Amino acid sequence: MNTPHPLDNVSLVETRLSDQVYEVLREAIVNGDLLPNARLVERELAGRLRISRTPVREAILRLDQEGYVTPLPTRGVVVRSLSVEDIDEIFGLRIALDVYAGRRAAVRITPEEIAALEEICRESARCVVLDRPQHAQDFVVMDTKFHDCLEKAARSSRLGRMTGGLRLQVLIYRVATLHDQFQRERSLQDHWDIVDALKLGNADWAEQVIRRHLTEARDVVLACVVGRGENPEKALDASMVPRRPPPPAAR
Repeated sequence: MNTPHPLDNVSLVETRLSDQVYEVLREAIVNGDLLPNARLVERELAGRLRISRTPVREAILRLDQEGYVTPLPTRGVVVRSLSVEDIDEIFGLRIALDVYAGRRAAVRITPEEIAALEEICRESARCVVLDRPQHAQDFVVMDTKFHDCLEKAARSSRLGRMTGGLRLQVLIYRVATLHDQFQRERSLQDHWDIVDALKLGNADWAEQVIRRHLTEARDVVLACVVGRGENPEKALDASMVPRRPPPPAAR
């Protein structure tokens, strides 16, 4: 019996095909339907999607440019797999950049931007209370909006270009770890604490919370990767993530 493939039931509409293929493949990678080290074969993907190979080739090229896949000399293209060293480096850079953003935002953020961050936190809370697989992905969307808003408040034109690619590189792992409702609760509490620090204009407190937030995010991603071990077919699993002390009561 043939194993179902995540692309078997996909239907494409009449727009730019390469953009659609890119979105389909990107979503399959981020959601964990296509695991790290999975091969992407143009001919096979084109057949499954019932299109020519050209838009598939263009989509894979874009995925390569954005860091989702890795070309290999003998295996073609595979979904990118990050090493422990890669993850440690990526989060080290994110901590430095996000701390910079938080300190700048603490003295530049407007009341309207504070309100926007608070609304994002309230929307995120709905993804915590309702514990279903889709809510992990929704929470990551809200997490991205939160950090985008924080960067905007920092008033730095270069910051977004530097941090966006770093977040994308670990996105699949963050989705996997945030399937755990407890991890979503911890992350949301950190976001509320960041908002409180910004409301007070307290750059030191903002830095402290951001460091804690991203250090714990790094640790849970590392635990997820180490728990997966040397088996490239093993799914990323939130049960591999270590527990933290329970967060304070929700607002």
